[in-house]
Amino acid sequence: MSAVIKHPNESHRGNRPLWQLMWPLLLVVGLGALGGWYSHQSHLQRIDARIKGAMADDLTRLTQAMEERMALYRYGLAGLRGAIQTVGAQHFTYDHMQRYTSSRYHEREFPGARGFGFIRFVPSESKAEFVQSTRQQRPDKQFSIKQITPHEQSLYVIQFIEPESRNKQAVGLDIGSEVMRRIAATEAARRAAVTLTAPITLVQANQKAQHGFLILMPVYTQDSIPENSTERMAQLAGWSYSPILIDEVLDSLKGINRNLVLNVRDIDRQDSTLFFSHGEVQAELNQYRVHSISQLYGRTWRLELSPTTNYIEALRLPSPYRAVREAVMITLALM
Repeated sequence: MSAVIKHPNESHRGNRPLWQLMWPLLLVVGLGALGGWYSHQSHLQRIDARIKGAMADDLTRLTQAMEERMALYRYGLAGLRGAIQTVGAQHFTYDHMQRYTSSRYHEREFPGARGFGFIRFVPSESKAEFVQSTRQQRPDKQFSIKQITPHEQSLYVIQFIEPESRNKQAVGLDIGSEVMRRIAATEAARRAAVTLTAPITLVQANQKAQHGFLILMPVYTQDSIPENSTERMAQLAGWSYSPILIDEVLDSLKGINRNLVLNVRDIDRQDSTLFFSHGEVQAELNQYRVHSISQLYGRTWRLELSPTTNYIEALRLPSPYRAVREAVMITLALM
Protein backbone atom coordinates (compact mmCIF):
# COMPACT_ATOMS: atom_id res chain seq x y z
CA MET A 1 0.00 0.00 0.00
CA SER A 2 1.46 3.23 -0.99
CA ALA A 3 1.61 6.10 1.49
CA VAL A 4 -0.20 9.41 0.83
CA ILE A 5 2.26 12.22 0.81
CA LYS A 6 0.84 15.58 2.09
CA HIS A 7 2.16 18.77 0.75
CA PRO A 8 3.41 20.93 3.60
CA ASN A 9 1.29 23.94 2.48
CA GLU A 10 -1.95 21.96 2.78
CA SER A 11 -1.52 21.62 6.52
CA HIS A 12 -0.82 25.34 6.77
CA ARG A 13 -4.02 26.24 4.88
CA GLY A 14 -6.12 24.02 7.09
CA ASN A 15 -4.93 25.86 10.17
CA ARG A 16 -5.68 29.42 8.92
CA PRO A 17 -7.12 31.83 11.54
CA LEU A 18 -10.91 32.26 11.58
CA TRP A 19 -10.70 35.92 10.61
CA GLN A 20 -9.01 34.97 7.36
CA LEU A 21 -11.89 32.67 6.57
CA MET A 22 -14.54 35.22 7.63
CA TRP A 23 -13.21 38.40 6.08
CA PRO A 24 -14.93 37.90 2.68
CA LEU A 25 -18.23 37.44 4.53
CA LEU A 26 -17.57 40.45 6.75
CA LEU A 27 -16.67 42.49 3.69
CA VAL A 28 -19.97 41.61 2.01
CA VAL A 29 -21.91 42.42 5.19
CA GLY A 30 -20.02 45.70 5.70
CA LEU A 31 -20.47 46.84 2.13
CA GLY A 32 -24.11 45.80 2.29
CA ALA A 33 -24.66 47.80 5.48
CA LEU A 34 -22.92 50.85 4.01
CA GLY A 35 -24.88 50.59 0.78
CA GLY A 36 -28.09 50.01 2.72
CA TRP A 37 -27.50 53.08 4.91
CA TYR A 38 -26.78 55.24 1.86
CA SER A 39 -29.85 53.91 0.02
CA HIS A 40 -31.99 54.43 3.11
CA GLN A 41 -30.89 58.05 3.48
CA SER A 42 -31.44 58.73 -0.22
CA HIS A 43 -34.88 57.12 0.01
CA LEU A 44 -35.82 59.26 3.02
CA GLN A 45 -34.67 62.38 1.18
CA ARG A 46 -36.87 61.49 -1.79
CA ILE A 47 -39.85 60.99 0.53
CA ASP A 48 -39.16 64.34 2.22
CA ALA A 49 -38.89 66.02 -1.17
CA ARG A 50 -42.29 64.64 -2.20
CA ILE A 51 -43.92 65.82 1.02
CA LYS A 52 -42.35 69.27 0.76
CA GLY A 53 -43.33 69.50 -2.90
CA ALA A 54 -46.94 68.62 -2.10
CA MET A 55 -46.97 71.14 0.76
CA ALA A 56 -45.51 73.87 -1.47
CA ASP A 57 -48.21 73.20 -4.08
CA ASP A 58 -51.00 73.38 -1.48
CA LEU A 59 -49.55 76.56 0.01
CA THR A 60 -49.36 78.20 -3.42
CA ARG A 61 -52.96 77.24 -4.22
CA LEU A 62 -54.23 78.49 -0.86
CA THR A 63 -52.30 81.76 -1.02
CA GLN A 64 -53.41 82.52 -4.57
CA ALA A 65 -57.04 81.63 -3.82
CA MET A 66 -57.10 83.85 -0.73
CA GLU A 67 -55.43 86.79 -2.50
CA GLU A 68 -57.84 86.49 -5.43
CA ARG A 69 -60.82 86.37 -3.06
CA MET A 70 -59.62 89.44 -1.16
CA ALA A 71 -59.02 91.25 -4.47
CA LEU A 72 -62.57 90.40 -5.53
CA TYR A 73 -64.03 92.45 -2.68
CA ARG A 74 -62.43 95.56 -4.12
CA TYR A 75 -64.88 95.38 -7.04
CA GLY A 76 -67.80 95.28 -4.62
CA LEU A 77 -66.51 98.39 -2.87
CA ALA A 78 -65.97 100.16 -6.20
CA GLY A 79 -69.49 99.27 -7.35
CA LEU A 80 -71.06 100.80 -4.26
CA ARG A 81 -68.83 103.86 -4.46
CA GLY A 82 -69.94 104.34 -8.06
CA ALA A 83 -73.59 104.21 -6.99
CA ILE A 84 -72.92 106.80 -4.28
CA GLN A 85 -71.08 109.14 -6.63
CA THR A 86 -73.81 108.85 -9.27
CA VAL A 87 -76.29 110.69 -7.06
CA GLY A 88 -73.69 112.52 -4.98
CA ALA A 89 -72.59 111.42 -1.53
CA GLN A 90 -74.54 114.19 0.18
CA HIS A 91 -77.77 112.97 -1.50
CA PHE A 92 -77.24 109.22 -1.05
CA THR A 93 -80.08 107.90 1.10
CA TYR A 94 -81.49 104.70 2.55
CA ASP A 95 -83.72 104.27 -0.52
CA HIS A 96 -80.75 104.64 -2.87
CA MET A 97 -78.94 101.95 -0.89
CA GLN A 98 -81.92 99.61 -1.10
CA ARG A 99 -82.28 100.08 -4.85
CA TYR A 100 -78.60 99.48 -5.44
CA THR A 101 -78.32 96.34 -3.32
CA SER A 102 -81.52 94.87 -4.78
CA SER A 103 -79.90 95.04 -8.21
CA ARG A 104 -76.88 93.02 -7.10
CA TYR A 105 -76.32 89.47 -5.88
CA HIS A 106 -73.56 90.14 -3.41
CA GLU A 107 -73.54 86.73 -1.75
CA ARG A 108 -73.04 85.06 -5.12
CA GLU A 109 -70.73 87.72 -6.55
CA PHE A 110 -68.57 88.14 -3.45
CA PRO A 111 -68.59 84.91 -1.41
CA GLY A 112 -67.10 85.29 2.04
CA ALA A 113 -68.07 88.97 2.47
CA ARG A 114 -70.66 89.63 5.19
CA GLY A 115 -72.10 92.54 3.25
CA PHE A 116 -71.38 95.99 1.83
CA GLY A 117 -72.16 99.33 3.37
CA PHE A 118 -71.49 103.04 3.59
CA ILE A 119 -69.68 104.73 6.47
CA ARG A 120 -70.50 108.44 6.65
CA PHE A 121 -67.91 111.01 7.72
CA VAL A 122 -69.77 113.20 10.24
CA PRO A 123 -68.22 116.37 11.72
CA SER A 124 -68.90 116.44 15.46
CA GLU A 125 -71.01 119.60 15.14
CA SER A 126 -73.28 117.87 12.58
CA LYS A 127 -74.01 114.81 14.72
CA ALA A 128 -77.58 115.70 15.76
CA GLU A 129 -78.61 116.74 12.26
CA PHE A 130 -77.15 113.53 10.80
CA VAL A 131 -79.01 111.31 13.28
CA GLN A 132 -82.32 113.05 12.61
CA SER A 133 -81.91 112.85 8.83
CA THR A 134 -81.04 109.15 8.90
CA ARG A 135 -84.00 108.35 11.15
CA GLN A 136 -86.38 110.00 8.71
CA GLN A 137 -84.99 107.90 5.84
CA ARG A 138 -85.54 104.54 7.53
CA PRO A 139 -88.92 102.75 7.49
CA ASP A 140 -88.76 102.09 11.25
CA LYS A 141 -87.58 105.67 11.99
CA GLN A 142 -84.99 104.17 14.34
CA PHE A 143 -81.32 105.15 14.28
CA SER A 144 -78.76 106.05 16.92
CA ILE A 145 -75.00 106.34 17.10
CA LYS A 146 -73.07 103.76 19.13
CA GLN A 147 -69.49 104.25 20.25
CA ILE A 148 -66.91 101.80 21.54
CA THR A 149 -65.03 104.58 23.34
CA PRO A 150 -66.56 108.07 23.70
CA HIS A 151 -64.63 110.89 22.02
CA GLU A 152 -65.05 114.46 20.79
CA GLN A 153 -63.55 114.10 17.31
CA SER A 154 -65.33 113.73 13.97
CA LEU A 155 -67.38 110.56 13.64
CA TYR A 156 -67.11 107.70 11.13
CA VAL A 157 -70.62 106.23 11.33
CA ILE A 158 -71.94 103.09 9.62
CA GLN A 159 -75.06 104.60 8.06
CA PHE A 160 -76.07 101.72 5.76
CA ILE A 161 -75.08 98.05 5.55
CA GLU A 162 -76.75 95.30 3.53
CA PRO A 163 -77.87 92.69 4.18
CA GLU A 164 -78.83 94.48 7.38
CA SER A 165 -80.22 91.30 8.93
CA ARG A 166 -76.70 89.84 9.20
CA ASN A 167 -75.16 93.10 10.37
CA LYS A 168 -77.82 94.76 12.51
CA GLN A 169 -75.47 95.35 15.45
CA ALA A 170 -73.16 97.37 13.19
CA VAL A 171 -75.77 99.94 12.07
CA GLY A 172 -74.97 103.27 13.71
CA LEU A 173 -71.54 102.20 14.97
CA ASP A 174 -68.97 104.98 14.98
CA ILE A 175 -65.89 103.08 13.82
CA GLY A 176 -63.90 106.20 14.62
CA SER A 177 -64.43 105.42 18.31
CA GLU A 178 -61.99 102.49 18.17
CA VAL A 179 -58.29 103.04 17.51
CA MET A 180 -57.50 100.41 14.87
CA ARG A 181 -60.63 101.09 12.84
CA ARG A 182 -60.04 104.85 12.96
CA ILE A 183 -56.39 104.55 11.93
CA ALA A 184 -57.24 102.37 8.92
CA ALA A 185 -60.13 104.59 7.79
CA THR A 186 -58.09 107.77 8.12
CA GLU A 187 -55.17 106.23 6.24
CA ALA A 188 -57.50 105.09 3.46
CA ALA A 189 -58.85 108.64 3.12
CA ARG A 190 -55.46 110.33 3.18
CA ARG A 191 -53.86 107.91 0.73
CA ALA A 192 -56.96 107.49 -1.47
CA ALA A 193 -56.38 103.75 -1.28
CA VAL A 194 -58.31 100.65 -0.32
CA THR A 195 -57.21 99.77 3.21
CA LEU A 196 -57.62 96.75 5.46
CA THR A 197 -57.83 97.11 9.23
CA ALA A 198 -55.72 95.11 11.66
CA PRO A 199 -57.56 92.08 13.13
CA ILE A 200 -60.64 93.21 15.07
CA THR A 201 -63.70 91.69 16.70
CA LEU A 202 -66.74 92.54 14.60
CA VAL A 203 -69.70 93.74 16.66
CA GLN A 204 -71.96 91.53 14.52
CA ALA A 205 -69.77 88.47 15.20
CA ASN A 206 -68.37 89.10 18.67
CA GLN A 207 -67.97 85.39 19.38
CA LYS A 208 -65.09 85.42 16.88
CA ALA A 209 -62.49 87.47 18.74
CA GLN A 210 -59.98 89.13 16.40
CA HIS A 211 -61.23 87.10 13.42
CA GLY A 212 -62.70 90.13 11.66
CA PHE A 213 -61.58 92.94 9.39
CA LEU A 214 -63.00 95.93 7.60
CA ILE A 215 -62.03 96.70 4.01
CA LEU A 216 -62.43 100.42 3.36
CA MET A 217 -62.53 102.45 0.13
CA PRO A 218 -62.71 106.26 0.50
CA VAL A 219 -65.54 108.22 -1.10
CA TYR A 220 -65.06 111.93 -1.75
CA THR A 221 -67.58 114.69 -2.42
CA GLN A 222 -66.16 115.06 -5.94
CA ASP A 223 -65.78 112.32 -8.54
CA SER A 224 -62.06 112.84 -9.09
CA ILE A 225 -59.56 112.07 -6.34
CA PRO A 226 -58.22 115.21 -4.61
CA GLU A 227 -54.52 115.78 -5.20
CA ASN A 228 -53.12 115.69 -1.67
CA SER A 229 -53.98 114.35 1.77
CA THR A 230 -55.15 117.72 3.10
CA GLU A 231 -57.65 118.17 0.25
CA ARG A 232 -58.74 114.55 0.56
CA MET A 233 -59.65 114.95 4.22
CA ALA A 234 -61.41 118.24 3.46
CA GLN A 235 -63.54 116.60 0.74
CA LEU A 236 -64.10 113.27 2.47
CA ALA A 237 -67.70 112.02 2.36
CA GLY A 238 -67.07 108.60 3.86
CA TRP A 239 -66.15 105.07 2.82
CA SER A 240 -67.73 102.16 1.03
CA TYR A 241 -66.80 99.16 3.13
CA SER A 242 -67.19 95.47 3.73
CA PRO A 243 -66.91 93.57 7.02
CA ILE A 244 -65.29 90.17 6.63
CA LEU A 245 -64.60 87.18 8.87
CA ILE A 246 -61.50 85.21 7.94
CA ASP A 247 -63.42 82.00 8.75
CA GLU A 248 -66.06 82.82 6.14
CA VAL A 249 -63.47 83.88 3.56
CA LEU A 250 -61.57 80.60 3.88
CA ASP A 251 -64.77 78.54 4.01
CA SER A 252 -65.78 80.09 0.68
CA LEU A 253 -62.62 78.81 -1.02
CA LYS A 254 -62.83 75.55 -2.94
CA GLY A 255 -60.33 72.71 -3.02
CA ILE A 256 -58.61 73.42 0.30
CA ASN A 257 -57.16 70.22 1.80
CA ARG A 258 -58.73 69.71 5.23
CA ASN A 259 -55.88 67.49 6.47
CA LEU A 260 -53.72 70.56 6.94
CA VAL A 261 -53.13 72.86 9.90
CA LEU A 262 -53.39 76.51 8.90
CA ASN A 263 -52.23 79.50 10.95
CA VAL A 264 -52.68 83.06 9.68
CA ARG A 265 -50.78 85.94 11.28
CA ASP A 266 -51.02 89.69 10.86
CA ILE A 267 -47.50 91.11 10.93
CA ASP A 268 -46.41 94.65 11.61
CA ARG A 269 -43.17 96.24 12.78
CA GLN A 270 -43.90 95.71 16.46
CA ASP A 271 -45.76 92.44 16.66
CA SER A 272 -47.15 89.33 15.03
CA THR A 273 -50.77 88.52 15.81
CA LEU A 274 -52.07 84.99 15.29
CA PHE A 275 -55.69 85.68 14.39
CA PHE A 276 -56.76 82.42 12.81
CA SER A 277 -55.90 78.77 13.39
CA HIS A 278 -57.57 75.74 11.87
CA GLY A 279 -56.90 72.01 11.79
CA GLU A 280 -55.88 69.10 14.02
CA VAL A 281 -53.04 70.71 15.95
CA GLN A 282 -52.35 67.50 17.90
CA ALA A 283 -51.56 65.72 14.61
CA GLU A 284 -49.46 68.58 13.18
CA LEU A 285 -46.02 67.72 11.76
CA ASN A 286 -44.02 70.90 12.30
CA GLN A 287 -40.93 69.67 10.46
CA TYR A 288 -42.81 70.10 7.17
CA ARG A 289 -44.26 73.55 7.92
CA VAL A 290 -44.18 76.02 5.01
CA HIS A 291 -45.20 79.67 4.90
CA SER A 292 -45.95 82.52 2.51
CA ILE A 293 -46.26 86.31 2.86
CA SER A 294 -49.16 88.27 1.36
CA GLN A 295 -49.46 92.05 1.08
CA LEU A 296 -53.16 92.91 1.38
CA TYR A 297 -54.39 96.50 1.27
CA GLY A 298 -51.69 97.85 3.56
CA ARG A 299 -51.45 94.81 5.85
CA THR A 300 -48.97 91.94 5.82
CA TRP A 301 -50.29 88.44 6.39
CA ARG A 302 -48.19 85.33 6.97
CA LEU A 303 -49.83 82.01 6.10
CA GLU A 304 -48.32 78.96 7.81
CA LEU A 305 -49.28 75.49 6.61
CA SER A 306 -48.37 72.17 8.24
CA PRO A 307 -49.43 68.63 7.28
CA THR A 308 -51.06 66.11 9.57
CA THR A 309 -50.43 62.38 9.67
CA ASN A 310 -53.60 61.89 7.59
CA TYR A 311 -52.20 64.24 4.93
CA ILE A 312 -48.97 62.20 4.74
CA GLU A 313 -50.90 58.93 4.52
CA ALA A 314 -53.06 60.30 1.70
CA LEU A 315 -49.92 60.89 -0.40
CA ARG A 316 -49.45 57.08 -0.57
CA LEU A 317 -45.70 57.32 -0.18
CA PRO A 318 -43.51 54.18 -0.23
CA SER A 319 -42.44 52.73 3.12
CA PRO A 320 -39.45 54.61 4.60
CA TYR A 321 -37.82 51.20 5.26
CA ARG A 322 -38.12 49.88 1.73
CA ALA A 323 -34.49 50.67 0.90
CA VAL A 324 -33.30 48.86 4.06
CA ARG A 325 -35.26 45.72 3.16
CA GLU A 326 -33.86 45.76 -0.38
CA ALA A 327 -30.30 46.17 0.91
CA VAL A 328 -30.72 43.21 3.31
CA MET A 329 -32.08 40.99 0.54
CA ILE A 330 -29.20 41.86 -1.80
CA THR A 331 -26.63 41.25 0.95
CA LEU A 332 -28.10 37.82 1.78
CA ALA A 333 -28.09 36.87 -1.90
CA LEU A 334 -24.36 37.62 -2.14
CA MET A 335 -23.40 35.58 0.92
